[in-house]
Amino acid sequence: MSLHAWIQTAAGPAAPPLPAGPPMTGLLWAVVVPALLLAFTAVATYLLYRKFEREESGK
Repeated sequence: MSLHAWIQTAAGPAAPPLPAGPPMTGLLWAVVVPALLLAFTAVATYLLYRKFEREESGK
């Protein structure tokens, strides 16, 4: 018995294939959610910048 055949028998039957379509589609997931994430990270970065700028200047 070759190694390949032994691995196939030891692993058991193959799992069924996963669905090919994306689970989330539409305008909400394609445009709105990425835009909100970008806006959130931009605001958070700006707030962190202000915080560390104040600490560095000693205010």
